[in-house]
Amino acid sequence: MSYLRDTASRPTQPPHTMTDAVRGYWGGGRSFDMRHVPGPLYLTVEGERTPHQAVWVRPFDRLKPVDGLTDAQRDLAALAYVCDFTILEPVLRVLGLPWTLPGLVTASLDHAMWFHRPGPVDGWLLYAQQAIAAESGRGLATGRFFTAAGVHLATVVQEGLIRTTS
Repeated sequence: MSYLRDTASRPTQPPHTMTDAVRGYWGGGRSFDMRHVPGPLYLTVEGERTPHQAVWVRPFDRLKPVDGLTDAQRDLAALAYVCDFTILEPVLRVLGLPWTLPGLVTASLDHAMWFHRPGPVDGWLLYAQQAIAAESGRGLATGRFFTAAGVHLATVVQEGLIRTTS
């Protein structure tokens, strides 16, 4: 996985130092910090329309214990939560569509996730994603979560509706 070997793509901010103001602006109320490689699709699609991207993710704050769940179960639930935020972005990247395109509509049509092994979610995880198909208003993407050491934690597949009114 080239993104794991490319230390320049790794986020350099020390863990858990983001101020509340910065977190509110960049996080938009989300619980996870997300750093895109290449850049995010918020305003424009930068660079080539490649069918793949990576997103470094980590919680803004340390995960707290959850009554009735072990730490490993809580971490799996956190992965299931964060996996949906960016999984359709490789499809949008191929199509050259930023999230802010007027009239862009996306929706999950089918979603599956496989957990291969437990692993801590408090540090940076690499979410490597690839567009498999992008045609007729639909897209299919896969994603794989890795620890910074390269341990494969989970795999995600999602089919989504992608439409524009313009």
